[in-house]
Amino acid sequence: MDKSRITNEQALEFVSEHNEIFFQNVSIHLESFIQSGFLKTIFEKNPSAQVDKAQLLTTMFGESANPANFTSQAQATNISPNTLSLIFSIALHVSSASWDSFKTHFYATFGDMGDVNDTDDALDESFEDEIDLDDLDRMIDNLGESTPNPVFAQPP
Repeated sequence: MDKSRITNEQALEFVSEHNEIFFQNVSIHLESFIQSGFLKTIFEKNPSAQVDKAQLLTTMFGESANPANFTSQAQATNISPNTLSLIFSIALHVSSASWDSFKTHFYATFGDMGDVNDTDDALDESFEDEIDLDDLDRMIDNLGESTPNPVFAQPP
């Protein structure tokens, strides 16, 4: 980060002003699980319409939400693996989406804040198999940006 382009005071002011926006964003993402019908579907008690909750969790959040990954924690906490997976996945999704939104607003306000003299056009003379540091930074930044598969409300 090129600290000559931004003062600490400006960044602190931005963060304090956007504190409320960040938490509103968290609320909006949490509400989306109710509005989409996802929580209703996963907690449905109707025996005639059995739902594979493990499949629903992995469809919504990816393989990391598979309840099988939460077996040892479930035994230690006496909470079902499905519930632990749901809590973990929602928390991770909401925090990731909220952070991405905050980061976007910060960059929109202060710019990329990278080295202004960086003229990397990806045509360096490194080996093809070698990962460029800028590419690695971009890959790390993009890790939490994949969106889950949406669950659509099913008609009764």
